[in-house]
Amino acid sequence: MRGRRTGRGAALALALALAVLLLPALALRPPAARAAPPGVRIQATASFGGNYRAGAWVPIAVEVANDGPDVAGDVVLEVGGPAGSTNRFVQHLDLPTGSRKALTLYALAPSYTTGVKASFSTGKDAVAAPPVALRMLQQDQQLIGVVGDDAGTTGAIAAALLAAYGSAVATAAATPAELPDNPYGLDSFSALVLDDASTGKLDPDQRAALADWVALGGRVAIAGGPSWRKTLEGLGDLPPVRPDDSRTVAGLTGLAALGGGGAGPAGEFVVAGGALVAGGAALASQDGAPVVAVRGWGQGTATYLAFDPAAPTFLTWGGAPAFWRALHLDAAPTPNLQQTFALSGYGAARVDGILRDLPALGLPPTWLLILVMLAFIAVVGPVNYLVLRRLDRRELGWVTIPVLTLLFAGAIYGVGAATKGSDVTVNTVAVVRIAPGNRAAEAQTFYGVFTPASGARQLPVGHDALVAGFGPNGVGDGDLGGDIRYVQGPDAAARNAYFSQWTLRSVAAQAVVDPAPLTLRVELRQQGSQVVGQITNVSGRPAQDVVILLGGAYTRLGDLAAGASAPVSWTPSPSHVTLYGPGLGSTLYYGGGYRSGQGGGTVAHRAELLDALSGGVLGYSGQPVPVGGVVRGTPTLPGQALPQATHFAQYPLQVLYWTDDTPLPLQVDAGKEHVTTLLIQETYLGGATPDHPPVLTELAP
Repeated sequence: MRGRRTGRGAALALALALAVLLLPALALRPPAARAAPPGVRIQATASFGGNYRAGAWVPIAVEVANDGPDVAGDVVLEVGGPAGSTNRFVQHLDLPTGSRKALTLYALAPSYTTGVKASFSTGKDAVAAPPVALRMLQQDQQLIGVVGDDAGTTGAIAAALLAAYGSAVATAAATPAELPDNPYGLDSFSALVLDDASTGKLDPDQRAALADWVALGGRVAIAGGPSWRKTLEGLGDLPPVRPDDSRTVAGLTGLAALGGGGAGPAGEFVVAGGALVAGGAALASQDGAPVVAVRGWGQGTATYLAFDPAAPTFLTWGGAPAFWRALHLDAAPTPNLQQTFALSGYGAARVDGILRDLPALGLPPTWLLILVMLAFIAVVGPVNYLVLRRLDRRELGWVTIPVLTLLFAGAIYGVGAATKGSDVTVNTVAVVRIAPGNRAAEAQTFYGVFTPASGARQLPVGHDALVAGFGPNGVGDGDLGGDIRYVQGPDAAARNAYFSQWTLRSVAAQAVVDPAPLTLRVELRQQGSQVVGQITNVSGRPAQDVVILLGGAYTRLGDLAAGASAPVSWTPSPSHVTLYGPGLGSTLYYGGGYRSGQGGGTVAHRAELLDALSGGVLGYSGQPVPVGGVVRGTPTLPGQALPQATHFAQYPLQVLYWTDDTPLPLQVDAGKEHVTTLLIQETYLGGATPDHPPVLTELAP
């Protein structure tokens, strides 16, 4: 009996030993792969051949089909982020049995991203699409898109553009259906050429995205010719010419000057002509009708070609390369607000500093820390000793010292909790840029969220926006945990953002918003060397610290109550501007003394934000501002006056003002909110419209 019990004990011990040895191996086994949802298939394609500019949003067209039971889940794009992290951009999708759905998601592509992973996930099951390849443009290389219904036509124009511009450009051919429904999906392009394109089939979101992209600094060339009706059908007021008829001509002699001065292309051409719109200008005419015309549209330009540039006789014309170069389609695009903060640099670091400057997060006063330390030393040392000696129980010091230490630690924790607060605090920094003519308004918003408790939180924006993490390395940076999901679409949000106790995390959101409720009525004109007129606040909210900025010079109007007007009679003189001097914020608020990061509060936040934008978004660096992708005018050097009054039209006039709210508020229940919102409203003094005027010399060969 004893032997059998001994044998059983040995066997049990051996089994336990084996279990202990096997546990690490079991723990190291990879988790079982998630099963695919039955019947679900997914395909993903990068628009425009996957070409992208670093830091831009890349449209990814996704198709999901379901031949199985009803299922709901997320379409997920996974893109590599900073320091080996992964950003996940998602959109929810319901898939009934037998359904097939198509949608476009946008992936924020940092430098050297070579691919995107797309999948459909129900949370338990997932099915992946084949990898999606991306190609980053070379430094200073521009991307020109050619959009049309016929692959042969778009391919021929793309080849002609490469012959004209060489390796300075890359081209991408696409159909109208591939145009994104969000203007940020076109960020990688310097220009688009539309030829034989069924724009009437574009949905309202695609049409709005194209017009907004041009308004924010894009360039579009629109071809007429035999297919002029279908190409212009969905473009609204964008073209500079309203064709009303077409005719056949023998040769295009009117193109001779744009082709380098030789003869124009021979052969028969179908020309679709009509009247110029207000603000339009003819670059080339024939028989009294414009064959090439241009107009400003916001900050960008729209060019109309009355003929088909894919016609064989034009493609073989010796002046075709010079003609394309004259249109400057390879000019660098005007950077939007998101691009200003997309990559690590000056602007991102400054905004990150503003987000972290919360009074509630500051250290306690030094005197209070010293007082607490002295009280602790006194109580634990002399007071404790004297009390125990009086009681003749000094041996209890082994107990009283740890107890007193714990009591003080608890008291300090309680004071910290009371001073930090028990509510969520949101610090919002926003920049809204309103294009000339109020064609579009882009809003770039940053949220610093401080939470007193740890755990996952949902951070909805409540607007159709593109959301990403943010940190000192720019948009796409951030430490929001491995479960973070950036939801796109009408319910845009940062989902499952993880917070440790008493920490601040940041996210960014960008969108094109309605400019109507944000704009001031700017009625300014050039009168000799002066800018005169008035500005009226019709926005319905106070406009704080209104400033006019033109060609490096500024004037300050002060606050404007809702409905109030301010007269303007100003002679711009930027003699105080130096190329490497302080930014506009330091000049306005600190008298030119550079005080980055010093102090806090409203004034410091405004100064930091203006300094971050000076010389880029703001024309305050002594350098001309890029207009529609082309730098016009010459730099204003220190000590010089603004160029001749006749050159006022070359500079965008910017009206700056501040408000206490933002068009993209974070939809969270916050106990405390701090908002710094800068609005930049742009216009031009020259031309028939407030859009940037189509200066003819801009398009000279």
